[in-house]
Amino acid sequence: MKKIFLIITSSLLLTLPTIGVERSIDTPQVQMVGARSSSLGVTNPLLLEEVSAQMINPASLGNIDTIPLSGTHKKIMGFFDYKLLNVAIPTDLRVPLKQKKSLLKRLTFGLAYGSVRLDGIKRTQTTGLFPENGSVNGTRLEPLNEFGAGFKILNLGVGTTFEDVYNFNQIAVGASAKKFTYFVDQDSSSTFGFDIGMIGVKNVDFPNIDRVKVGASVLNIFTPNLKWGNDSFHNLPLTFYLGGGVDLLNESLSLYANNGINGLVIGSEYYLQNNLILRGSSDFKTINMGTGIIFEKITTLLSKRDYSVRLDYNYTQHQFPMDTNPSHMISMSLLGESRPGRPKITSPSKEFIITKEEFVTLRGVGPRDTNIQVYNNHQLQNTTISEKFGKWKASNLKLKEGKNEIYVKSWTLDKNNSLASNKIVIYSDSTPPAFDLTIIPKEDHYLIKLKATESLNKITSTLNDQRIEFTQVQQVTNEALHPLQKYIPIDPTKTISPLKPSLWEARFDFTEETKIGKVAPKELHTLIITAEDKAGNIAEEKEIPFFVAYTFPRDRYVHYKPELRFIGFSSPMVDRILINKEPVYIDKQERFSIPIELTPGKNLVKTEVMTTSKDKIVYSMRILNLKTFPDLTGKIKGRREVEFLATLGVMEADDDGKFYPNNYVTRQYVTKLMVLSNKDVVLPEELETDPFFDVTKAHPYALFIKAAVDSGLMFAYPDGTFKPEQSLTLSETILLMSSAGLIDEVEIDEEEFPGYVTRAQLAEFLAYTPQFEMKIERLINWDTGYDEESIKKVRKRQEEALLRRSNKR
Repeated sequence: MKKIFLIITSSLLLTLPTIGVERSIDTPQVQMVGARSSSLGVTNPLLLEEVSAQMINPASLGNIDTIPLSGTHKKIMGFFDYKLLNVAIPTDLRVPLKQKKSLLKRLTFGLAYGSVRLDGIKRTQTTGLFPENGSVNGTRLEPLNEFGAGFKILNLGVGTTFEDVYNFNQIAVGASAKKFTYFVDQDSSSTFGFDIGMIGVKNVDFPNIDRVKVGASVLNIFTPNLKWGNDSFHNLPLTFYLGGGVDLLNESLSLYANNGINGLVIGSEYYLQNNLILRGSSDFKTINMGTGIIFEKITTLLSKRDYSVRLDYNYTQHQFPMDTNPSHMISMSLLGESRPGRPKITSPSKEFIITKEEFVTLRGVGPRDTNIQVYNNHQLQNTTISEKFGKWKASNLKLKEGKNEIYVKSWTLDKNNSLASNKIVIYSDSTPPAFDLTIIPKEDHYLIKLKATESLNKITSTLNDQRIEFTQVQQVTNEALHPLQKYIPIDPTKTISPLKPSLWEARFDFTEETKIGKVAPKELHTLIITAEDKAGNIAEEKEIPFFVAYTFPRDRYVHYKPELRFIGFSSPMVDRILINKEPVYIDKQERFSIPIELTPGKNLVKTEVMTTSKDKIVYSMRILNLKTFPDLTGKIKGRREVEFLATLGVMEADDDGKFYPNNYVTRQYVTKLMVLSNKDVVLPEELETDPFFDVTKAHPYALFIKAAVDSGLMFAYPDGTFKPEQSLTLSETILLMSSAGLIDEVEIDEEEFPGYVTRAQLAEFLAYTPQFEMKIERLINWDTGYDEESIKKVRKRQEEALLRRSNKR
């Protein structure tokens, strides 16, 4: 019987590539499993954390936290030689999510290589139809030579787990890609395919029942045809495996049911002791029996650590007619370091948390009935115990102010500590943020810089009821990439410690009210701002005044004294203030007051503000200083005209400083006005004799009269008198002034201006002559003449006039 089976199998392998139609081939992938899987039904899709079951369900890679290695050898009925090698490597990878977020996920990558080979196949040929010994139906098969045939599979898979989803306490999912190669002697053909699978675990709180498991896998998805020769095509059959299982008696007994090659498969696994396992299954045609022995704390030459090793054996009894040829399988698996299973923190679910709370509660899963040690910043802080389903809880864990790097380890007396769990970082921050603000004036906007003591969640700020939006920036470290920028916007995808200082910038475009470089504001501009840190602490709202404000005077101010006191407020953002180059003292209440000398006429008062950020702001204020006299009251008719002309240097007071507006204009008064207004006339330093009979050398107007007569501006009488006290009419006064070139000749209506003219009346008349009316209009025009060039020219003329008058006095 054994020979007949060998002949049929050999013929099938030999004739497989010669069949010219597309057909499915029986893939040996279902046999590429370890001894444990074979003992539990071969196609059992429920074996979680079993590296040697990757070929049946790639989800079996889920929840593997060590680096297992498994090698399997299987001999089926003494002919087919199966070999299988499995290895898995767990790693933590950051998986990108939506909205520029990411998740650190534990993924286990598995690599499996399996091969099955049948050697000693005899190549035969058919000869004659002679019924004789050794013929089949009259056809004789004559052997030529021997060759080998078989299959090779290389499978790369990945698996991971999710906690508490879809009413399952744990769901493992996996996927794999494989290369499938079929060879006969020296010829071979390959294809590829994909497999997927899942395993769900549900804890059950019922007497003697611990967990319920369901599993499913789909093999050979998207598999191209396997081509052999020019006209032979074969495909790998799409295969589904479904199964269910239950763990009983404190997980010492597991029962399984799944579909297999020959239909329903029933299997079980029982732990006689922690390191001795009995297994068995049957599909009612074959019987599998096996055992497993776990060896703890095995020392290897590869590491100083101790490892766990499991030795599995399976015996398969086939049905008739192969009942005399059982199959044997043996697997040796390096299960990883000899230590408890790695626990996992499931709550909080985020790996990076910022909170203002002082306590936190941790939840997770791990080995059942095991001590769970909680570490904070690598120091043991708390201990709890997992329950029968492996769930654990650590309540009211005290957080340290600042960074808390938290992870857990499971611990047993015989195996010491496990590998560390996933880590979560919790920043405990109960302090509101503090920040410094700098406002930098630019050409058309304010650049507002904020430096906070920690990372901020948001900044709420307004300036003049306008909202200001801040953007977090970072200082440029590579000037070659950003040669013109000192700060650039920060990358929102990068994780930054919330307790590190942060930099922020905002732009506020000038409005008419906030524009700088022209007029200083009446009140300090105030920035209202508050900030919230990542933990939710909110800083107290601040009102931050900045730069300077003048309470007195205001722009376009008319002043009547040679000195004006400037009063205002400064702010902490100001380093120093200069007004017309004069340094200003700022008191502790941020107030300042300083007198500034004015010149008659237009004055452009400049305020230079040096800020703490080393920026300079220049404000300008237009001040009109009108010359007045103590006896010019509001009741005096022509007061305004007198002030205008006095400011222009046309009218002058007496030596006592009074104007005497109601006094008649005399010859001596007009003479003084003409001499003071003419820059070509030079006063003698002193007089040795009396210039005229009625003007002594001690007369207050003697120098003016002598200079005017000598220069031809004024005349004396033939009798040797000057008659200084003689009053004049308006026409006489205008005639004298026009003859001296001070004004243009104007015709006077004697009936309109009868009698002698007073000084105030003269001012009223002169102010509306074409020559002086234009000058007065320019004087009171706020829009012209206040530029620096015009002010310089006026001041130069005034200084020259002042020098002449001082010499003439």
